[in-house]
Amino acid sequence: MFRARKPQRHLFSARNQYLDLIDPDSFYALLAKHGERLFWDYNFEDMYFEDNGRPCIPPSAMFNLMLLQMYENCSDRQAIECSRFDIRWLAVLDLQIGERLCGKTTLQEFRARVHLNEKTEEQFKAILVLARRLGILKGPHLKVALDTTPILGRGAVKDTYNLIADGIRKLVGVLARLDRISAEQWAKSHDLARYWEASSLKGEAKIDWSNDAERRVFLNGLVADADRLLLEAKKRAESSSKEEASKIEDASTLLRRLISQDTERVPSAGTDKKTPASSADQGGNADSPPPPETPCGSGGDVKPSPCDETATVSDNISPAPVADDGIQVRPEASESEAERPAADTTQEESSSSDARLTDVTEGSSTEAASTSENSAAQVPESSHLLGDMLQIRQGVASDRVPSVHDPEMRHGRKSSSNRFDGHKQSVVVDTASKLILAVEILPGNAPDNQGALKLTRQAESNAGIPVKKAVTDCAYGDGGTRQEFHDEGIELVSKTPSPPANDPFPKSRFILDLTNKIATCPAGHATPDYGYSRHRHGVTERFQFPASTCQACPHKDECLRKADIARNRGRTVELHPQEELLQRARKYQATPAFREDVKARQVVEHRQARMIQLGARQARYKGRAKTKFQSLMIAMVANLTLMAGAIFAHSLTTSVVTAQHRICAAINGYPLARVLVTSVVAMPIPALKNRGLRPASWRIQNTLWNRGRLHSSRSAGYGGRVPKQ
Repeated sequence: MFRARKPQRHLFSARNQYLDLIDPDSFYALLAKHGERLFWDYNFEDMYFEDNGRPCIPPSAMFNLMLLQMYENCSDRQAIECSRFDIRWLAVLDLQIGERLCGKTTLQEFRARVHLNEKTEEQFKAILVLARRLGILKGPHLKVALDTTPILGRGAVKDTYNLIADGIRKLVGVLARLDRISAEQWAKSHDLARYWEASSLKGEAKIDWSNDAERRVFLNGLVADADRLLLEAKKRAESSSKEEASKIEDASTLLRRLISQDTERVPSAGTDKKTPASSADQGGNADSPPPPETPCGSGGDVKPSPCDETATVSDNISPAPVADDGIQVRPEASESEAERPAADTTQEESSSSDARLTDVTEGSSTEAASTSENSAAQVPESSHLLGDMLQIRQGVASDRVPSVHDPEMRHGRKSSSNRFDGHKQSVVVDTASKLILAVEILPGNAPDNQGALKLTRQAESNAGIPVKKAVTDCAYGDGGTRQEFHDEGIELVSKTPSPPANDPFPKSRFILDLTNKIATCPAGHATPDYGYSRHRHGVTERFQFPASTCQACPHKDECLRKADIARNRGRTVELHPQEELLQRARKYQATPAFREDVKARQVVEHRQARMIQLGARQARYKGRAKTKFQSLMIAMVANLTLMAGAIFAHSLTTSVVTAQHRICAAINGYPLARVLVTSVVAMPIPALKNRGLRPASWRIQNTLWNRGRLHSSRSAGYGGRVPKQ
């Protein structure tokens, strides 16, 4: 049942006795003086029953406790301990020394209520509304900066053998709960007891790991147990209720996917025999180094260090995906790799895996759908049959699940050498005020520009001010992203991909008149031959120079490919689908204004570093939804520390005058104004003495409060509602 904080304070609370000893500019002083008004109790009223149950602990105190936990980056148990003996925490929570606010279970339950009712997003937006009222967020338009950073997942990342074993344990646990017995008892009755004999099935296996045949036999034994368990689960699901069948289907789908993503059938006789890849290639073995290269599907977030023009390509270019360079690259530049988008590469590399995939049955639940959110399809029940000889799959499957405990984790790469397992945190920061405006959690293997426009619109909604310009790094500079921002009227400032270092005549050296359809080469030769070229990726626009002109040019060896020289052909310059936007970006990139925008982008990197300092690098919870809750709480702490100076200054300049006017109005019977600042009623006695107010004023206000004639800002939070008089 809901219960707000009582207006009557403890005379000997830590706030009254020790607030002057706390650094006045600290985060603790900010929450102690203004926390109850920043996070008003009645904002959380709809989380509780009105007239049923035991009265709750005041929600404002619980929310302040969670903010202190994020600020200190401590566990639940440490937070409860600090709330009992740390003077700074006691001052924020307005408790006496030794007084207990709540237990660990109560804190966890309150956090679950806040998360389920989406109160974190509401409070995050309320902080930004306060920033706009205080004049921190201002201006007719905003200039924002976007960036991403890796977040290490909470789930344990294991090798293929232990991963399949974990999938078996999870499905057994679901079936055991339906039978109302322990998972270990259920496993013993179905000849699966070995999965509970040790924490690591691979570590207890007494086989020669250097022997290829023994490894295959061990792997096929795991798959045989999984197939047998899946058949049992299917029979149980047919005779269970819809809710129980949904839980069984979720665990079964995950287990089938784990088997399919990491194994492949042994090639039959007469075909080239493949050497089974070690389990480290699947991203989980700590005994062996990770694979040197990762398919595009599992590392689609690589940021090219030099921003190679032929490497950064949009994942959703239409109609024809070509490189930003748009030219026929010479053999040294790998033409097929330069003009092939990441999405097409992913499809080709994962075609062998997708051939074994089909849609899941219609009874799968939301959890199963989120587990396979980025996969093209799901694994059918008959993907692996008893008797099939399997081996460890070479390479890494597209959208691979590396953990059973957190199936939403993914393999990702922030760079060619920086590999991680988990998620990505994408943030939008106002470059003027340095406040974080929006936060989103992306899959670990997602490109940095995924959902960039949507997140920018979310930041615009949270701040209440339209966004005019967005500054990003070169990972957002593809043509598709530029087109999305251009269509929405937002200027996207991002570095265009640089031409290849070994190409003396890149497309950027050609003068392309898209209006008159004329192209001029660096040697001064022009061509009006404008048309379309068709290849396996689709149809693209291009300029074609005459063969006679190019063959007679002294720069043909540097400009033409060897195949063009041999076949007596001229230079072809292919155009990007968003060629006009890229040309504008290249022209703006040479101006001083672009360099100023690049300097402003450093703000988002600093705010990301601050969030990492507060614990954002390591996920506290499993799943992207709960990880976003963690990031939003940390973002609130980061924003409040920036706003502390403005809040204190606003309180010092307006609080005393407003309180005295309220006293006079109450004495003379005038209507009371609903103010949004700190009043004398909310201040401890030492603060009144420091402000030069006589104790008589305190007694007058206490009398008026007891008569119900005076409303304190304690009863109305910043932007909150005031109870009727």
